[in-house]
Amino acid sequence: MPALASRKFIRSRTLLAGLALGLGMFPCSVGAQVKELTAKSYRDRVCDLAILADGTQLTGIAISESPVRIVLRTARLKNAAADLFTNEIQPALTHQLSLPNQTLTSILQLRMDKLRLDVPADLQQIGLLEEVSERLNPDADQQEPPWMIVEIEPMRLKRLETLPPNRRELATLALLNEIDNFEELHWKTVAARLQAIPETQLKRLASPQQTATPEALAERILAAIDVRLDKVTRLIRTGHEFVAEDAKPDMATLLSSLVGDSLHNTLQELLNETGGVADNPSSVQNEQNAALPAAAVRIAETNGHATVIVSSFEFDLANGAASVTRQLFRNSKPGEWHLVSATTGSSTTNDVTPEQVQNIEDDPQVKQISDLLSQLSPDPNSLKTALQMGAVVQSALAQAEVAFQATLQDILTARTANHENPPTVVLYATAPLQK
Repeated sequence: MPALASRKFIRSRTLLAGLALGLGMFPCSVGAQVKELTAKSYRDRVCDLAILADGTQLTGIAISESPVRIVLRTARLKNAAADLFTNEIQPALTHQLSLPNQTLTSILQLRMDKLRLDVPADLQQIGLLEEVSERLNPDADQQEPPWMIVEIEPMRLKRLETLPPNRRELATLALLNEIDNFEELHWKTVAARLQAIPETQLKRLASPQQTATPEALAERILAAIDVRLDKVTRLIRTGHEFVAEDAKPDMATLLSSLVGDSLHNTLQELLNETGGVADNPSSVQNEQNAALPAAAVRIAETNGHATVIVSSFEFDLANGAASVTRQLFRNSKPGEWHLVSATTGSSTTNDVTPEQVQNIEDDPQVKQISDLLSQLSPDPNSLKTALQMGAVVQSALAQAEVAFQATLQDILTARTANHENPPTVVLYATAPLQK
């Protein structure tokens, strides 16, 4: 989604709740019959309206008035302005999407050529690179972006009609959450449909992201291929230390530390055993400029890997919540490690079942420290709390892993490269002559 320069188009869930207040509607299941208001005019809707000199109407989200730029949903544009899309917008899209891919394809080709010379037997990596390159080929059947930005030169524009910012905010949320045909709906209907989406599933406008260079996209692809071929170091971060995901915990060390620690630290150690929870939430970094610590670099270099996955854990014991972040790092140049992708999963005690808690309690290593924990804590619920949090962390980890695998798939199928940022198409003062 593009940056919303001078205007703030999204505020908070509370504003959405306020807009929907008093509608008398409840979240409904699919197929339920609910009476929805009908938009009788443009002023009842959530979208801005750009009218071209030839009378063509473009309904979307205005993000700039000088120059005029409007976000348009591709599917609607194709139906509402078929001639404009076919004759002017589609050719411009094809050309624009092909430019960065040509550079990226060249980078990947150089990599394949080097592999064929240096490691000709590495057929799997060469094959995966060939598959990604084919999907990046400008002649391939590329998926159209779900939305785009259209810039309209003054001589091409008749007028621009805009709605209040709170309507535009609803339109932005409707676009992100794929509300069907939201451009034609009454604003109260849009608000009600958004309100029916669970809080954890509601998509919000992300912070503006800098466009990834072809070189950065290439490193992302190479990292994803390393993961697919299991040429990757997988680490769990606990505070400032890193351990391999498949490392066996040292129970003797754990038990000796428990004797001298407070109950708080005891619970954290137990959680580390059952779910890998970190005791330093501030150590988890999601920023794109996050650096791979030296301790992790040394482990990766010892393993001879140029790609690292780091799993970090945070938990809120008071609220029974936990989150897991999986970060993918790539060594692009000697001494330079960069974060190329990050996914997060979260969960609470409301998401776990008694069976999940029981499975953790039945773990032999957990049984070894259950008695000790009971002796250290006068509260009989301490162990139960710790076991529940272990299940919460496992649930969050599963969500993070699903998101992580989906990201890898997007990278390897070139969806990330083709749609890293919505394209911008310019409608010039004079429309091109039809052939």
